[in-house]
Amino acid sequence: SSVQKRKREEEEPIEYSESDLENSKKIKEFNEIHRPKSLLEEHSEKYLKSKKWKDDDVRNRPFDREKDVLGPRRMDSRKRQEILDNAKELSSKFYHGKHGSFL
Repeated sequence: SSVQKRKREEEEPIEYSESDLENSKKIKEFNEIHRPKSLLEEHSEKYLKSKKWKDDDVRNRPFDREKDVLGPRRMDSRKRQEILDNAKELSSKFYHGKHGSFL
């Protein structure tokens, strides 16, 4: 059926030509040189330098009723970092992701 065919097509790895990979590499190098850091990257670096991330780790602080019982987080730090890492993969609409480029 068409659903099974679609699943097989999604599972097959995409083979990129050498010119596609070369163009992708050139675009990435250009962006690293000529484009400024994103606000996300700037704020992440600032956050890591401020040492506040150590306070957010539940294992390193004593039990606090306000934080631990009354105010549950919808997203823990690992899940948040995973989402941010996945978003970084989508650096542009021409980027080759897991399922090919957007355009």
